[in-house]
Amino acid sequence: MLSVKPPRSTLSWLGLKLLSITLIALSLSACFEEAPQANPRAKDVTVSTAANFARALVSSDFTEAHALLSTQAQQRYSAAQLQQAYADMTSYGDGPGAVDGHVEFMDDWPVRQSQDIGWAYVSITGAGFIEAVTVVVVDERGAAKIREIEWGRP
Repeated sequence: MLSVKPPRSTLSWLGLKLLSITLIALSLSACFEEAPQANPRAKDVTVSTAANFARALVSSDFTEAHALLSTQAQQRYSAAQLQQAYADMTSYGDGPGAVDGHVEFMDDWPVRQSQDIGWAYVSITGAGFIEAVTVVVVDERGAAKIREIEWGRP
């Protein structure tokens, strides 16, 4: 049987090609690594606090909503100011709002502060409106409190 060997230069070219393809594949796989999973406790605490705040707003319990705020946020917002902000946000709709279950969570963002536990977006819907509150939850002396509120959806 006759065996034909490719010239040496062809083998080198194939080897370089395979090496290049392998290096590119390894480089690309590093780009698509799965993001680290959020701390489950941070997510639970943040989502729970944010959802409780949203539920207090839609049930018109602005005293409870105010109690969920950090000390500094309580100085910025009275219960009456929370009521007004919620009314302004939903004024174009008809009827009461409801927390519809859509929640987004982050535990890392560019302006995160050292005591922050997490960031949450909670959707609120009603007849004729779709809105949301976005909050930053902070650890204040061992209790989860809201230090920042953004009213309305982006």
